[in-house]
Amino acid sequence: MKVYKKTNYFYVVIAILLILISTGLLLNWNNLFRPSLTPQTFIKSGSSLLPYKIAVYYFPGQKNAARALSYYFEQKNYLVDLLPAKGIAKLQHKKYSPSHIFFKQEEMAQAMSVKSEIGSIIGHPINAYRFSEPPSDVSMIVVFTNN
Repeated sequence: MKVYKKTNYFYVVIAILLILISTGLLLNWNNLFRPSLTPQTFIKSGSSLLPYKIAVYYFPGQKNAARALSYYFEQKNYLVDLLPAKGIAKLQHKKYSPSHIFFKQEEMAQAMSVKSEIGSIIGHPINAYRFSEPPSDVSMIVVFTNN
């Protein structure tokens, strides 16, 4: 008698599981074979909607190099702001340190290619640092120092 009760419960549990699985399949039948995802176009870093903007700060001894660099990057369709570093208090202590750039973490690949181009233009390598708090208006800051 006990064997008959165990097999009876077994069939009831299997029947309930089959009913639950079939109900789930019926409710989600359309989504199983036709997902509602729409394809997105791939955006390369060079063709994004927001242009790559570079702010070039220079000290008086490097004005010509900064102008040449800004002209070079304008020809490559970058937005470039050429600004003197004389009146900015945060840059005064960097006047005699090596030239350097600041970049956003998410744009590291493009920043490194720009860094290598700058190094080849000015004839010596420059240092690169990530922004601790990235600004919203520029993608990169280049500081030309007197060193």
